[in-house]
Amino acid sequence: MDRQRWGRTRTDVQRYRCKGCGRTWSGLTGTAVERIHLRGQFLDTLKDMMGDAPRSCRKLAKALGVSRHTAWRWRMRVLASLPGDSREILGGLVEADETFQRESRKGSREWVRHLRAPQIHPAPPRLRWQDYGRKGPPQAVVRQYQMPLLGIADREGRTALLRMPDTKQPSIEAALLPRIAPDVFLLSDGAPQYGAIAKAAGLGYWMLVAGRRSRITPATYHLNTVNGLHARWKTFRRPFCGPATKNLDGYARWMLARAEGYLPAFRRLLG
Repeated sequence: MDRQRWGRTRTDVQRYRCKGCGRTWSGLTGTAVERIHLRGQFLDTLKDMMGDAPRSCRKLAKALGVSRHTAWRWRMRVLASLPGDSREILGGLVEADETFQRESRKGSREWVRHLRAPQIHPAPPRLRWQDYGRKGPPQAVVRQYQMPLLGIADREGRTALLRMPDTKQPSIEAALLPRIAPDVFLLSDGAPQYGAIAKAAGLGYWMLVAGRRSRITPATYHLNTVNGLHARWKTFRRPFCGPATKNLDGYARWMLARAEGYLPAFRRLLG
């Protein structure tokens, strides 16, 4: 491609132009930093997200001197730039177990639209969580709206946290098998789905009922690693008061990416 310099963008970045087709671009075109005017504050947002104690969007926006909506859009840009399913294969002793996150429709306008025009917008399938009062919703409602996340971990420190539609065997199998080597030894709790999956795939398997070890259980067979992953997830999500279900995948990638630090995340922004 024969290019030439073509002035600078409004954010003072060198612009180039193709002599053949006339298309213009800059070094930030196609990256997460494209069209960001306050690049210093944007990078401060990234540093906060990869720091020890990420702040809420309101607190971060106040510290940066921008609106909370701007801080939220920047955060979503960073989450979109983080790697999705990296397909890193876990091997050896692999622990698998699910944890649950209550469904959240934070940011949804469904009740506002329904109350404004009920003849056009039907009532949502459940009340807002705060509308159930101090006693909370019935247990049947709680069970119906619990979103499962599958935690997978091996003894080399490789982990994955994947959202699933349910805890049925096909859903667990679709999330688990692509992420593990064909010769792993699988450890899980007493849920029968894992034993059936291991038997069908020809994997070694050991069941720890309710995560407990018996007298005949080898010392290396435990679920401490995946339970630690679940504990980190619950601690990580607590300051955000329950991220919206539609953003759970991004928040899970964010938690795992924080282990790598700031620089790898910065390189992905410019990638």
